[in-house]
Amino acid sequence: MIFSFMLFGLSGFGQFGFVKGFSSLEEDGIAWYRDVLIDNDTIVLYASARDSVSNQWGIKFIQLDSFGNVLSEVLHVDTVNALVSQEFRKKIITTDDGGYAIIGSAGLPTLYLLKVNHDLSLDFLQKYVAEDSATLLNASLIEVNDGFLLLGDQRIDSMNHEIFVMKTDAQGNDVWRKIYDAGPNMQSNPFEIHALDENTFVIGAIHTKSKNPGSGVIGTWNRSYMLCIDSLGNVKWDWESDDAPEHSWILDFELLADSSWICMSGTWEENPLHGSYATRPMILRMDKNFNVMWQKIFDVPWGGIQLLSDLERLPDSNYLVSGYFYDWDAQKYKGVHYKFAANGDSLWMRLDTVFSGDSDTHIKGTDILSSGSIISVGYADKTDGTYGFVMKLSPDGCIDTVNCWPVADSEPFAQAEEVSVYPNPFSDYLTVNIPDYPQNAYIYFYDVMGRFLRKQRVWHGVNELDVGAFPEGMIFYEVRDDGVLMGRGKLVGGS
Repeated sequence: MIFSFMLFGLSGFGQFGFVKGFSSLEEDGIAWYRDVLIDNDTIVLYASARDSVSNQWGIKFIQLDSFGNVLSEVLHVDTVNALVSQEFRKKIITTDDGGYAIIGSAGLPTLYLLKVNHDLSLDFLQKYVAEDSATLLNASLIEVNDGFLLLGDQRIDSMNHEIFVMKTDAQGNDVWRKIYDAGPNMQSNPFEIHALDENTFVIGAIHTKSKNPGSGVIGTWNRSYMLCIDSLGNVKWDWESDDAPEHSWILDFELLADSSWICMSGTWEENPLHGSYATRPMILRMDKNFNVMWQKIFDVPWGGIQLLSDLERLPDSNYLVSGYFYDWDAQKYKGVHYKFAANGDSLWMRLDTVFSGDSDTHIKGTDILSSGSIISVGYADKTDGTYGFVMKLSPDGCIDTVNCWPVADSEPFAQAEEVSVYPNPFSDYLTVNIPDYPQNAYIYFYDVMGRFLRKQRVWHGVNELDVGAFPEGMIFYEVRDDGVLMGRGKLVGGS
């Protein structure tokens, strides 16, 4: 399959990043970019693609430099099965020998492990069939000292799913399999596995159970679930959350030095529009005993799919989640990046539509360059096909220096009553009117290049500020009270 690309955003001096869209030239017109990793500042991603000769679906690996230029690309197909990857957890990993590996589904009930060498040539493709008429679905994998651990779920029927873990050797040969049965009428779906040490592995998952099986009542509960196993698959401990509306799944997570957990999750709430249950994205931190220290629910409109797809720890010890939200006003999906501190403070957020006009944007995977710049990949649905894209952001969430706020122009959480800052345009003085009663409010000013100008304390009511020393032109401001956004805007200064 041949890909062409289109460049969006600014180039040349002052460029923080870029957005490059890649379109398939084949009749299927599809370029599904699934995940990305950074390997010594080389961008390595994989995509679902169709072979133009065999007409078979396979996996395309692509290497790009840090400017988004394609270095190499190779498509791998199987003569028997279509190789596909599910939507939720589809991580590509770097292997100790310099290669790359993914897992996926090769037609029900078959799971596959695909490993390529550093030059993207095929190392091996191994396929595994479920036992006892069950179905294996993929979730995630990690490399261990002498092979791989593959994580997925074994599906018996629509209401009986079990966590499935397989150990293989370095060539993907089956060593052992373990099934972790959650009980009857239970769905136990895993999403991510992380190694804490050579003999400790933690799985993030969801438990879903019918409250009244067989009664005709559809009501269910969802609970977050974490399972810890050793290198032989023996259970060391497990934990399950309370019923909704608390967090209802663990999509990704990280253990901090104090044994607390940063988690990417979602709620389980009644949808006020339809009376049914649905989820909203959330992030939270739990202590070592799984007590919630803080949690933030993204204030997104009900309806559509609102999904956080990746969690990354940044070089500055802050965190980033990425994914996609549905914008009811625009009737489109928008890609989201949200940066936050370990104490829960919001740092910045941005929503993006990769292609202008009639398109949806889905961010599927994110990783970080050594410079701290952010690389995200995904796909955008347009009327003429599905386009893959690669996006590069600065550590401050900017693509370019002129058209980017130093902080986001979107905030995911509930805000206080609107703050007003005037006049606009201004000359020597600004009035800041704060209707609410803040505890510890400050206004922050930045110039058009995103450089910090001033931080000043403001109070309830009318505040008069002398800004005669500010440069002419566009000025950005934010008003925050103990880290919570109260208002932001753009002003024009002049003499």
